[in-house]
Amino acid sequence: MAKYFYISATLALTIYAQIMLKWRAVTLAPSVPGRKIDYLIAMYTDPFVLSVFVCALGASVSWALAIERMPLTLAYPFMALTFVLVPLGSVLLLRESFSPMQILGSALILVGITLSVYKY
Repeated sequence: MAKYFYISATLALTIYAQIMLKWRAVTLAPSVPGRKIDYLIAMYTDPFVLSVFVCALGASVSWALAIERMPLTLAYPFMALTFVLVPLGSVLLLRESFSPMQILGSALILVGITLSVYKY
């Protein structure tokens, strides 16, 4: 059961990192007009953006622990959930739009994941 905990932790940390980075990019860009270097400095000194790097490290550690315990052919399809959950999170938290085609694409991804891991 620990293997699924590590997969879940990897997914959660990855999703957090993607949504947090987008949120801070949208928030900081208007506040730092002009040179891109000023924007990048603001981004990479922001505590929330720095938390993204901590999460990336945590996700890589969690991923290493997950694939130690399960075949990559089982573990890796679960990572495709990020292609569904990150856009869903951006709709819920960042108020982005989600088109009918994106909904269909997400459904197909979920079908693909189900088929990929079905034998296990």
